[in-house]
Amino acid sequence: MTLRLKIELTIALVLLGALGVGAKVWLDEHDNRIKAEASVAAQAQLQQQYQQQVSDLAKRIDAREAAYNAQSEQLKTQFQQASTPQQTAQLVASLMGLKTPITITTPSPTAATPNPQPVAQVSAIDFPQAKAYIQECEQCKLERLNFQADAADRQAQAALAQKQIDSLKKENASLQTAVKGGSFFQRLGKATKYLILGGAAALVATCGTGHCK
Repeated sequence: MTLRLKIELTIALVLLGALGVGAKVWLDEHDNRIKAEASVAAQAQLQQQYQQQVSDLAKRIDAREAAYNAQSEQLKTQFQQASTPQQTAQLVASLMGLKTPITITTPSPTAATPNPQPVAQVSAIDFPQAKAYIQECEQCKLERLNFQADAADRQAQAALAQKQIDSLKKENASLQTAVKGGSFFQRLGKATKYLILGGAAALVATCGTGHCK
């Protein structure tokens, strides 16, 4: 076998090896793409479900907000219409659920108080109900302040959690690319480089035997 034939044969083997490695890389890339497409489809379906859940929650929030606004306007109107002490006493008694109406009386004038002001009186039978109502109102004030502070902190936590999720997504994508050895062309280039280096070593070995003379 002549030297030229050996060189041509070696080059042909290197090219065939490169083509084989390229085909293997292409097949692996093809399988990975199919898996990735299936994963993307599953993620898209999951995201669609999440979007529907978010939409349903938004509708519930909007409906609750509309009901709250309507009730708030109604309550505001009731207090605006209660312009006299008697009307106010009647409204308060109704809201508190008292069994007897609140009475408005004006004490008799005295030397110390020549012009006494009207006084609202609650029946003793309604003291427990009035006490429970006032206690509930005070508790509601405390809870409102607490809920407002919690809501602000939870929004901050959600923002930080989203930043962590975005960071993990980027890190995961980088790790997946690194584990696969880079992109298709990067892996093909590496494989071809090794084959060329191997072919060159084979040529050097062939010449080292003295056949290049």
